[in-house]
Amino acid sequence: MNNNDEPNVQFVFGAPHPLVEFDYDNIEQPESKPIILEMHEDTVDRLVIALDAILDWVTPPRAQPKTVMIRACVLSLFTRPNALGCNNQRELARKLNVSRWVINRQVVEFRNKFNWVAPRMHGAIARKRMKKKRNERQRHGNH
Repeated sequence: MNNNDEPNVQFVFGAPHPLVEFDYDNIEQPESKPIILEMHEDTVDRLVIALDAILDWVTPPRAQPKTVMIRACVLSLFTRPNALGCNNQRELARKLNVSRWVINRQVVEFRNKFNWVAPRMHGAIARKRMKKKRNERQRHGNH
């Protein structure tokens, strides 16, 4: 079989791929107008201050590249965990090949600096829940 035998097939790396006719002129063109967000000046000022504080935390003076990467991943874990493929701090530590203590230290620092708690931050409440579950497992395992 070659390209001359079947005009509606294209071979890529020896594998046949059917060609499908498509009317590209029928696709709607996106609007050329840019998206404009209406924000008051004080809102923009607060946003700039917040972003500046976060960037200062992610890239502190004299930070090693690995520290910056860990902090950026911790921030991503809080805001977009699916982007990293991690569900919690333990998985992030495993993925970055660092100890859980390293991740926990960054989480505590972020929480203390910004007074913000995300569902994936292991704080006192989460530790109590984990301890309760561990105790329940031990009780059920002994009977």
